[in-house]
Amino acid sequence: MIFSFVFSFILILLITFLAVGVSGGSLLYILDLPSFAGVLLIFAISIILSGYGKVFCSIFSSHKKFAAFDFQQLKKADEALDFSIKLLFYSAILVPVLILIYTLSNASKSEYFFSHLGLNCAVLLLSLLYLSLLEMILITAKAKIRKSSVLFMAEDFQQNDSKQDSKQKADVKSVFKNITGFVLLAAVFTAYGFFSGVYSWGSGNVIFAIIDLPSIMIQIFFVLPLIAISGNFSILFKGLKSAFCGIKIDLKSKNLFQNALKSAMSLNWCSCFATVICSAVCILGDLSDFSKLSANLAVGFIPFFYVACVNLVLLFAEIKVCKAAL
Repeated sequence: MIFSFVFSFILILLITFLAVGVSGGSLLYILDLPSFAGVLLIFAISIILSGYGKVFCSIFSSHKKFAAFDFQQLKKADEALDFSIKLLFYSAILVPVLILIYTLSNASKSEYFFSHLGLNCAVLLLSLLYLSLLEMILITAKAKIRKSSVLFMAEDFQQNDSKQDSKQKADVKSVFKNITGFVLLAAVFTAYGFFSGVYSWGSGNVIFAIIDLPSIMIQIFFVLPLIAISGNFSILFKGLKSAFCGIKIDLKSKNLFQNALKSAMSLNWCSCFATVICSAVCILGDLSDFSKLSANLAVGFIPFFYVACVNLVLLFAEIKVCKAAL
């Protein structure tokens, strides 16, 4: 697990630098050692006070030690990561709330605070950026542990899985039904745009407004490698195939597919928040030209649209997987 942690950390660091570069900002915008140290310190103390400190540290051991974990150890490790994700959230929220209160209470007292309001708000968001990045590491580790737990209970899954793939065929009716459903959803979305007047705002086209290749690439670079590091890459696509082709699966396959789909959805949201916050920090760090503010904010929020669409598909897949279990 220590190698998975190192790979995840390096990958997330590189993609974050890429996201900042694409947003037109400087790396100095996202470097705030006091905030980062504060989040880590509060999180570490919280983990120790929870009594899961030793278990949490054992998760990031060598591959050999992790492979020797029994089911009870895997269960405790899963619980430790589950609680650590919640503890990290509250630890990271405390710092920006303090900065927000201080900034707003002093903004009207002097011209200095008002002139630096954008930079102070950017610092406010950095703790949330660190939260998103660290959460992705924990979610990746949790996905790996849950996969190991399922396989521990079913050591013969690999053999059974190959037999099932050769025997089971896609349900043509189910495939047609799913395609029809997504076409209808797209049609309703388009009709809503025309009838509500969304497409008539300005002279531009909303389709071109939501197309942003860098945002798409950053989301892909964040999520897919982390899914691969967790060992759920092939399982994720098998789950999608099973869901939309109407293939019946057993309970073990259901648990594996659910773990991969839920992990992908969680990573999507975390990577989305990280990308949006990187854009927001870069925008707030330079408010010299207010004429570009609305356009920059519009581009910054595009990842929310992509993640909502992708996670809607993954949620449908999870529902289908649950219903398809034998």
